[in-house]
Amino acid sequence: MILKAEMPDFPVVAQNDHYRFLSNQKVQSSLGKRAFELFVPNPQDERSLHAYTVLLTAFQTCIEKKTIIKLPPIFQVNTPEGEIWLQTDVIPVFGSNSSVEFLMCQTYDISKQIFLKAAALDGVKREQSLSDDLAATNEELSASNEELMASVEELRQSQESLFESNRELENRVEERTKAFTDSEARFRIIVEQSPVPMLVTMGEAMIFNIINQPMLDLIGKDESVIGMPWHEAMPELEGQDIISQLLDTYDSGNAG
Repeated sequence: MILKAEMPDFPVVAQNDHYRFLSNQKVQSSLGKRAFELFVPNPQDERSLHAYTVLLTAFQTCIEKKTIIKLPPIFQVNTPEGEIWLQTDVIPVFGSNSSVEFLMCQTYDISKQIFLKAAALDGVKREQSLSDDLAATNEELSASNEELMASVEELRQSQESLFESNRELENRVEERTKAFTDSEARFRIIVEQSPVPMLVTMGEAMIFNIINQPMLDLIGKDESVIGMPWHEAMPELEGQDIISQLLDTYDSGNAG
């Protein structure tokens, strides 16, 4: 579409069918019409008024600077092609005196570029969302790993503490066993070296455990009786009071 560079009307001097198709104009011819009549068919439409204000500013700038002015993309609905995006360039056409005599409005469909850009931005947003989700997952995994490492450290400390406690217990058992063994050895030496006849028995069966030589001489036995219960070592005592007294002492813990 070509307009006369005459402010403020900018009358239309030429227009092709392609421009009429893209701009979705209802009238067959707009020749001679003022730009305001063409671009603002309904003066009550604020959207059209705003778009015309932007266009008028572009016309004035094109005339003053004698350069091509690119208008922002416009979203056009209810066209034969459906919903499209239009890009308009205002191009100065110079007269014989090098002044701008006409303004050529070149409008073209940039829907594909807009949709591709929107799709690219949507892809970037999805990728960013996935990156954010991945980062959040990594943070959760890192926190879980820290908790796991803390649990492992606690388990290690518990194992060390348990090992130390077991070692201390084993040491105490070993010390007590040694003390008992030493005590038993000393007791055995005392019994065996005593000049007085002595006999140490174990349990209710009175098994001969420790016996010194004076006692062996007294009862007329040898060391083979060690480990025997009394009734095997000295069956001749069966039914005598000495056995009953020893059993009473064993049961009560009191010397007879």
